[in-house]
Amino acid sequence: THMVGTTTFGTICLDGEMVLPGSVYIETSEITFGDTGPDHMSLKWLRDINGNFVAANCIILNISWHDLDRQGYISGRPVFIDGQGYLCRSLQVGRKEEDINEWDDLLDRYGDDPMYWGDPACRFWGQEVDDCGWGRKAVLRGGNSPRGRVENSTSKRNGGNEEDYTTYCFRPVLEPLPAVPALDDNLIGIGLEVYGPSGAAIKGTLDSFDDYDLCVANPIGLPGQALDWTIKKRESVLISRNSIIWMKTIPSKEVYNQC
Repeated sequence: THMVGTTTFGTICLDGEMVLPGSVYIETSEITFGDTGPDHMSLKWLRDINGNFVAANCIILNISWHDLDRQGYISGRPVFIDGQGYLCRSLQVGRKEEDINEWDDLLDRYGDDPMYWGDPACRFWGQEVDDCGWGRKAVLRGGNSPRGRVENSTSKRNGGNEEDYTTYCFRPVLEPLPAVPALDDNLIGIGLEVYGPSGAAIKGTLDSFDDYDLCVANPIGLPGQALDWTIKKRESVLISRNSIIWMKTIPSKEVYNQC
């Protein structure tokens, strides 16, 4: 069935190779998005109430929350499809059953027919996670019923036991990206979130800039691995301007709000 209101565009790639929607994740591959391809390779989307696009099916199977988070796809990473920029992230699914959330809003809008929402053997990860430690658990939705809800460890890739061999998946949301703020002196002292090529983001306060670099003070979110687009300098970091994929201004309080 072709669902009312589906739009088809974009493709999914693992390590730069276009794969079919619903492909199994290969450990450590990088997930990226490509321009619209042949119909059977292209992704199907539904619009939510805010004009964002939500995948009509799970597009990558057997992946952990941690793998998605490491690549920026839980809270969001900029992607470009057919020349348009989007923040690609996971759905908000409600920390608790009674929480108002994006997924239940979509089901209220389009209906619960599992035929519309993809394979019942798949559950997908939401953004919500319970704490900061190693034993973190995140919420999964879907399965036998689209409104189904379970929690599991962020490192798990499937339901594990044979009765519940359900694969854990990625169902992305695309939020159209606003334009990048103009780099001028008005931004000095303002909180910025800067995204580089790997999907990693750095938050900090803009200290200064020239034709080549931004200098961001008190950076947080520097991943463990050395980023080849940054140079650490005492209390700040230099970011090469030509490696910036996207950036936005953020309230100063967000600069310090870290798990």
